[in-house]
Amino acid sequence: MEPKREPAHPSDPVVPSPNEVPTAAGNAPFDPVTPPESPGAPPPSTPAPEPVMRPDPPAEAAPPSPAASTASPVTVASSAGSTATAGKTDLGKRFIAALIDGITAAVLSFAVGMISDILGGLVGAAYWIVRDGLDVEFMRLRSLGKKVMKLNVVRLDGKPMDLETSFRRNWMFGLGALTTILLYIPFLGWAMIPVVGLIALGIGLFEIYKVVTDPAGRRWGDNMAGTKVIETNE
Repeated sequence: MEPKREPAHPSDPVVPSPNEVPTAAGNAPFDPVTPPESPGAPPPSTPAPEPVMRPDPPAEAAPPSPAASTASPVTVASSAGSTATAGKTDLGKRFIAALIDGITAAVLSFAVGMISDILGGLVGAAYWIVRDGLDVEFMRLRSLGKKVMKLNVVRLDGKPMDLETSFRRNWMFGLGALTTILLYIPFLGWAMIPVVGLIALGIGLFEIYKVVTDPAGRRWGDNMAGTKVIETNE
């Protein structure tokens, strides 16, 4: 590189040599790519950071509605040895089954009553009380009406029905038979007949109310005995 030519006088400008790289104001080297910043110019803006896309949280599963939880029937094994549907049984079937059982009790009471009125009333009441635990082959631990209508009474603990459980479930239906016995007790017995009759009527109406309004169709006797009426396929 050739040396600079000294000016002849201090006021003369300094002429750079042809091979010398020109500089900007002062002694800063000149950048041919980046233009010099002008005074008062705003600083270059910093690009805004791109937003971070976060995944949406997993949606919580909606709780099952009561209708969905009770709509699907559950298949269980009944004490009659067949599969059964565990849900609220058809009220029409239960009414017809009770009607058949009532006719059966009346026939038994009339037949035995030809020998003794008291004995006839007791036999009819006894059928109502133990009808769901009779160990008879063709009935298979259920009443005649339930056998015809393909219904069955099952215990909630899974054990088979017996006479004791049937008594706890149906004892209130034997109150009507007491009126037959009270007929043969002068004065006091006669006075007790309307009282016993009203009690039996009130309990009977309450049992019907429970069967209709209870979600599982369980009446008061079912609650005491731990039982439930279900539909079977035979």
